[in-house]
Amino acid sequence: DRKTGLSVEGLAVNSDEDGAMQENLYLALDGRKSQVFIIPIYVDAAKVLGGEYNLSFSVSDTKDTQLQDIPVSISKERFSAYYTLALAAVCLCTLLFNLYRLRGVILSLGGKSAITIALFAAVAFGGIVVPTTIFGDVLHVLLGPFSGLVSGLLSEVLLYLLVMALLVICPQPGVVTILLLLKWILAALLFGRVSPIGFTLVAVNIVLLETAVYLSGFYRTVRLHLPSMLLVAVSVSLADALATYTNLELMMFFYRLYYADWYLALFVVVNGFIYTLLGSLLGMRVGAKLRQVTGE
Repeated sequence: DRKTGLSVEGLAVNSDEDGAMQENLYLALDGRKSQVFIIPIYVDAAKVLGGEYNLSFSVSDTKDTQLQDIPVSISKERFSAYYTLALAAVCLCTLLFNLYRLRGVILSLGGKSAITIALFAAVAFGGIVVPTTIFGDVLHVLLGPFSGLVSGLLSEVLLYLLVMALLVICPQPGVVTILLLLKWILAALLFGRVSPIGFTLVAVNIVLLETAVYLSGFYRTVRLHLPSMLLVAVSVSLADALATYTNLELMMFFYRLYYADWYLALFVVVNGFIYTLLGSLLGMRVGAKLRQVTGE
């Protein structure tokens, strides 16, 4: 161990036929003045922990002994990926098993509300998907891994402004599902964004958001006061933070990516919670104004 200087179990440079760890490795010399050797490292995944270590070894012959330290970094697989994978599977199955209910939701809403949902979906596609698709690569070149913090102003603030405004106008379970599915279908048709992973990510967002809105008591609220607005906005923001974390973990799992813990925390807090909280509060205010206009 690089910090304590103690030997670590589960690491060795040799292994016998039975898989037992051995500390001695015999090398064959070819008589040259200098020679390059490849030193294997055998790891017992059940014993070793991720961290920073030194491979300390000595090379001996009949006359001299030379000591050498080589830094070694070990990273173990994140078990959180399996939990998020299970959550994504549950969300996907929940969405698929409830798709048949969307027809009843549309019929109960009526033609006017259905047209309103389609209009909001078109605005979400034109105001979020199109700009982020066209200018996303430019932002990535200029800002690198932090480009998502800028594009999040559209994909989070504007999106949840539209979502919450639509919910205020049409407060019924299933409205969010129809809106996000229409947005995904438009992106799939016009930009070719069709993949099982993409649909799974949409399913996670839909199920978590629908659950958060229902548990916050939004559908039982007669009038939106500041305390009830804050409760709904915080609930939606927590759901989106969980969805953001789940999406990042799934991207790491399926595409073999690596994000540092501080990077995950930054995106979950900023994109997942702060941007969503701001967009939700603005959306409920905008929805209240639009409801007055539609009522008149």
